[in-house]
Amino acid sequence: MMNNEISFEYQIVRYAHDPSSGEMLNIGIIVYAHELPRVSCMVNQHFGRLSKAFADFDGNGYRRVVRGLESEIKSFNAERFENVLELYDIPPNIESITGKIWPDGGLSYRFSRTLGGVTSDLAASLARLYDRFVVGQYERDDVDRRTDDDVWTLYQSYLNAADVGSRLVPETIKTSEVEVKFDHTYRNGRLYAFQPLSMDLAKRESIQTKATNLLGKTVAIRDGGLGKLYVLLGRPSNESFLPDYYRAKSLLSKSIAIEHEMIEEDQALDLSNRIREEMTKHGLIPVAKSLE
Repeated sequence: MMNNEISFEYQIVRYAHDPSSGEMLNIGIIVYAHELPRVSCMVNQHFGRLSKAFADFDGNGYRRVVRGLESEIKSFNAERFENVLELYDIPPNIESITGKIWPDGGLSYRFSRTLGGVTSDLAASLARLYDRFVVGQYERDDVDRRTDDDVWTLYQSYLNAADVGSRLVPETIKTSEVEVKFDHTYRNGRLYAFQPLSMDLAKRESIQTKATNLLGKTVAIRDGGLGKLYVLLGRPSNESFLPDYYRAKSLLSKSIAIEHEMIEEDQALDLSNRIREEMTKHGLIPVAKSLE
């Protein structure tokens, strides 16, 4: 081992939807360098893969747990390693840390057996391990920066604050040719549906493909009784993809075969308050409430 290298230990953070089945997916990495000392983690905040794999997956609950883990590690570092009074002994190994942070190994969130290595850059090693064990579980070309579920989470937070989100229910539109399910709808004489649409994708050509897929669905159900469709957009984080995004948005805006409205993320607050007012006006929400 070279003079500037240190040894470290790491564990893989895993999610087990049904702990009794033994099936797990990797969601993060925790590393610990005794010589520094320091514990760090990278955990996947996005839950699109998990929601696709498990029908009743709780995305909001997952995000709360993941953020809780990150908060616990931050607090542990501050309490144990940044405390100038040196009130605590340095933990001898990573199990003594993860066992304290997450003592119950029988839950849906678990740590793997301990592995180890040497490095001159702990942060870079953490990133490489995350890429290998978490990102490496699925095809790199299919790695979207945000899924539709991720985009929905943003809009849902505003709808929930306006007392609208809990009133939305799934609805399936049926025609003689197809059945299309919308997860978030309400009725007010007509049927209104919300469709999150992430354009924050890994490949620019996927943006046009995703737009045409939605366009095809609306053509197929144009006589199915859907009154209005709100398309909740998630714009690309890669600025070089923005021209493709605007072309796809224009295509949808001009060509969707039913009444619709295209909503950008910075319009989520306004949309939530408008829906709130509409529901209140027609007696679907009993007491008026508006966001500050």
